Amino acid sequence: GAMTSQEILRLRNECTEAFEVEWTTEDQISKIDSVLKSIYRDWSIEGKEERSVVYAKLLSALDKYLPIRSNDDRGPPRVAVPGSGLGRLAFEIYSKGYSSQGSDFSLPMLLASDFILNGCTDRRQFAISPWIHETKNVKSLQDRLRTVNVPDVVATVDPSNDGEVAPDFTMLAG
Repeated sequence: GAMTSQEILRLRNECTEAFEVEWTTEDQISKIDSVLKSIYRDWSIEGKEERSVVYAKLLSALDKYLPIRSNDDRGPPRVAVPGSGLGRLAFEIYSKGYSSQGSDFSLPMLLASDFILNGCTDRRQFAISPWIHETKNVKSLQDRLRTVNVPDVVATVDPSNDGEVAPDFTMLAG
C-alpha cells in the first residue's frame, strides 16, 4: 500500500542522517499546499461555486458604484486588487472591461499566477491534485489523489476596443 506520513518522515530522517539530503521545510510544503488549493478554487470549474460567493458580490458592487461609461475619454475605470493571490479576481474585473492591477507579496502565489495567466494556452490543460498533502477528512488515498483540471478559462489579454481606450491588466509583486 501507500506510505503513511509517519513512514515518509521516518525515511526522510534516515536519508537526511545518512546522506545529508536537503529536504523541503514544513513551511515550504504549507505554501505549496496553499497554492494548490488556491489554484483549485480560483482556476477550476469545480471551484466556481466557492469563488463566486465572494467574487459575484464584488463584481456586482463594481457595476453599481463604478460603472463603465463608454463615452469617457479617460478610458475604463482603474481597479487595484491588493492581495490578489493567483489573479483570478483581477482577471474577472479586467474581463468586465475595467483596467485592473493585481498585486501580492507571496512569491509562490506570484509564480503560480504568472504560470496560469501567461503559460496556459488551453482550457483544462493541466491536472493537479490539490489534496495530495491532506491528512484530515479523507477516507482513502483516492480522496487525496483526486485531480482537477485547470485552468477553466484561458486568461487572454486581448481586448477588442473598437478605437476606444483599452483596459489594462497587470500583476505586481510587493
